Amino acid sequence: MKIKFTLFNCLFILPVKKNRVIFDNFGGRGFGDDPKYIALELIKKYPKLELVWLVNDLAYEIPPQIKKVKYATLKAAYYWATSRVWIDNIKTSYKIPKKKSQYYIQTWHSTLGFKKNEQDAIPIDKPIGPNELKYKRDAIRDAKKTDLMYSNND
Repeated sequence: MKIKFTLFNCLFILPVKKNRVIFDNFGGRGFGDDPKYIALELIKKYPKLELVWLVNDLAYEIPPQIKKVKYATLKAAYYWATSRVWIDNIKTSYKIPKKKSQYYIQTWHSTLGFKKNEQDAIPIDKPIGPNELKYKRDAIRDAKKTDLMYSNND
């Protein structure tokens, strides 16, 4: 337990790099979804940014301007700790606690107005099962860190 605590402290005191952005697409599942298009736009508009993409498999093909890092590793924790901006589309990823100097963009979005988000996803008057309870806990934990989230519906 003491090792974990010491490691956490080391990660928390690492300085944040202003030009570093880290991406997580569904827990390391390749180069896709909204984070992909944000990354491609950043490459075009801000080529001096350091972009880091978390992947489960280092064989995934991604643009050469983006550094690949193995998901859920100490190296990934280092990049979470030192990235100025986090861009993510999943609430259950292995994130470290966010520093005040970091900015977290959650791209989990509602498609065509049909997909439910947060409070709408689980009706208040319905008994909550273990899966719904886990979802709700993950959503609450993630929302506390989130600086920006977008949706195409109310």
